[in-house]
Amino acid sequence: MKVEWQDESKLESTTEHTASFNELLNNKSDKPGRNDGDIDIALANKDHKIIEATYEVPALSHANMEPLNFFADVKGDKVELYGPTQVPSRLRSDVARALNIPEAGITLGMPRQGGGFGRKLQSDNGVEAALISQAAKAPVQMLWMREDDMQGDFYRPASMFKYQAAVNQTTNQIAAWHFNGAVLSGGSAGRADGFPAGSIANYRADNHSLKTNIQTGPWRAPTSNAVAFADECFLDELAHQMKKDPLELRLELVDIAKSQPTGKGPGYDPAKYKSVLELVKQISGWGKPKGPNVYQGIAAHYSFSTYAAHVAEVTKMKDGKLRVTKVYSAINCGRVVNQSGAETQVEGAIIDGLSHALFSKVTFDKGAVVQKNFNTYKFLRMKDAPLEVIVKFVPSEDPPTGLGSLACRQLPRPWVTPCLLLRA
Repeated sequence: MKVEWQDESKLESTTEHTASFNELLNNKSDKPGRNDGDIDIALANKDHKIIEATYEVPALSHANMEPLNFFADVKGDKVELYGPTQVPSRLRSDVARALNIPEAGITLGMPRQGGGFGRKLQSDNGVEAALISQAAKAPVQMLWMREDDMQGDFYRPASMFKYQAAVNQTTNQIAAWHFNGAVLSGGSAGRADGFPAGSIANYRADNHSLKTNIQTGPWRAPTSNAVAFADECFLDELAHQMKKDPLELRLELVDIAKSQPTGKGPGYDPAKYKSVLELVKQISGWGKPKGPNVYQGIAAHYSFSTYAAHVAEVTKMKDGKLRVTKVYSAINCGRVVNQSGAETQVEGAIIDGLSHALFSKVTFDKGAVVQKNFNTYKFLRMKDAPLEVIVKFVPSEDPPTGLGSLACRQLPRPWVTPCLLLRA
């Protein structure tokens, strides 16, 4: 077919998104997600040292190893479907609606998926196969080309974060924290009650959403995969300015949230947060010499009811390049039912997080995705992967809370930006 395209709406580009983010972040939102104390008075106090930083994260593709596909055989009101989906019930309903038939006549088989990560929360692959089969009056196996898959995704939305903090120069304590985030789509850029909320007297969280006609959707650890990077980077900037050990600063803030909570208190369990920080400190030998040209960086996060802390061990190679050679991971996910399965989940998430932190991004040029295949949408190769990943779980008899997303969240770019303190 010779296809002729007609533009029906504005063709957006990444450069325009970035400019709009910068404009949004010059202002507070109309309704802050959280507003403890008085951030303006704290930031204006001449006895306070003001520290500012801005971070941005790109849009991402789900980039499943298995491109979108589905089998469909439509025979009147009877439909046989077989293919990968994360939402079987919704897919059946959407197919019934698209074909205008009763849902009772639809059967669905599900093989193991070659990756989902949120992409297959959409039902478009099953609906498309069913419509093709109905039109062709024959069973069909629908398979997208990689280029179609990369350019027809529901992308992790790009975000930008601006932080301001005030440090009391007499007590060397954080007196104020202002989070201001902007995200592409109708969601939220951050989590207003996440760490370190509840440990800082003057705390404000603002969120802005930039309307877009680009398809966006959940991507592994939605929202947290972006804001964890920014939050943890800024905490390290503060630790550097305050001349405090970055892990000890986190423990100090957690203890305040537990014993002397500020505002409406923390939106997380300080004891569980502390448990992963203390465990990763222990297993990583934090602060102890690791040999020449070997450094460590810390990051932690909580969301989806699970707590995780990672220490990345970074080695400066002979050619001057930096490589993450070892990762220590401490997890509090309640009772661990399947030890080896849980370890594999965390190990895979760490590789996924490193890959997207170091290499992957999606950019738009007049509405089109620039990265069309794996030659431009880069992934981690074996030569860049950690040589060892050590995973430990906090002993617990609490109900299991899940492992699908959490360990992917707190692996930012500590070795290529000055955001995460690396200790010799």
